[in-house]
Amino acid sequence: MDRSRNGTTRAVIVILAIAGLLATAPIASATPRVERVHSAATFVYRDLTVRSFGIDHGELTAVDPTSISLLRQDGVTVTLAASDATTCVRVDGLVATLANLVIGQDIAAVSDETGMAALAIRVGRAHRDDDTPGCRLLRGAVHGDITDQLSDGTTQDRSWDRGRITGLAPYWIRIARADNVSAVSHRTRETRVVHVASYFRLRLGDPVTIVSRKVLDDQGQPRLLALVIRAHHR
Repeated sequence: MDRSRNGTTRAVIVILAIAGLLATAPIASATPRVERVHSAATFVYRDLTVRSFGIDHGELTAVDPTSISLLRQDGVTVTLAASDATTCVRVDGLVATLANLVIGQDIAAVSDETGMAALAIRVGRAHRDDDTPGCRLLRGAVHGDITDQLSDGTTQDRSWDRGRITGLAPYWIRIARADNVSAVSHRTRETRVVHVASYFRLRLGDPVTIVSRKVLDDQGQPRLLALVIRAHHR
């Protein structure tokens, strides 16, 4: 047996194996993740009242019994009046107070239409999964228009609709809202369904909330693409 030849063969195999690992190893991206930094939202309720909210996302930089401050990813600092009497605080979906907040936490702060006072502050994972105001601020709401400002300077528009399913197909869902308006949203690979096992477990008549992205189709007509379908108790 030619030992030198065997040694050369083993060396070649090792080199090829290392080369394969390097070729398949993920390359870290220097591109920062695009996040929502601010949202302007207007909601319509069953009694035809209209409420507007601001939603800011960022790192908590200051908190005391009367105010909070956060630094958004776009470099803007937002300061809002806050108190345990007027501000609903949730940490991982649980009831909390301003004293439970910790500097450095990533928070979402919902402000009133003046943009001066915090109505709700959320930290961590919420029971909701649609990134809209919690703390029952949307009780009785049937529709919302949301404009998101993203950290890369772009914007996107979303629609919030609550009602009962009146039409259901593999790639679209139609609901009737309490204001007698129908809304159709199209299912895509991005669509997430929460509180049921899958999209195909939804049934006609089920109450749901749908958060959709607003886009224009090839003919320039508005179209809703479902981002989140949240099922409610039947």
